[in-house]
Amino acid sequence: MVLSTVVRHLDNKHVANDPELKAYIIQVAGCLAKLIRTSSYLRDISFVNDLCRHLRKSFQATARSIGDEELNLNVMIQNSIEDCLREIAKGIVNTQPLFDMMAVSVEGLPSSGIVSRAAVGSLLILAHAMSSALSPSMRSQQVN
Repeated sequence: MVLSTVVRHLDNKHVANDPELKAYIIQVAGCLAKLIRTSSYLRDISFVNDLCRHLRKSFQATARSIGDEELNLNVMIQNSIEDCLREIAKGIVNTQPLFDMMAVSVEGLPSSGIVSRAAVGSLLILAHAMSSALSPSMRSQQVN
């Protein structure tokens, strides 16, 4: 529940306009995911969709970025979210809800443009985090 609250805090009006603060909050979320993962598996993963949304927005901002500082901040956010997703994926037992979320996201994509490229990019990063976190024993359980 704490992890979910931290991720949802990214939508706070004071945080939304500060990319550096947003990246730090995401790094804290990644550390929380790692701590939670060591004691039990993550069950509530509804906040993963929020992280993917922020990743998509960051990709969109990167495509429109004007200066080097803005570009560097967006890359910092993207790297923080990727690390956080990797830690979250390591603690997930049942990946089916994530695959369902990814399918719904793909179904709702516009046919072209920056938004669809950013959305596909965020889903690719989530898929990579999930695939790298699944151990061989978990892969056999997912297939069955």
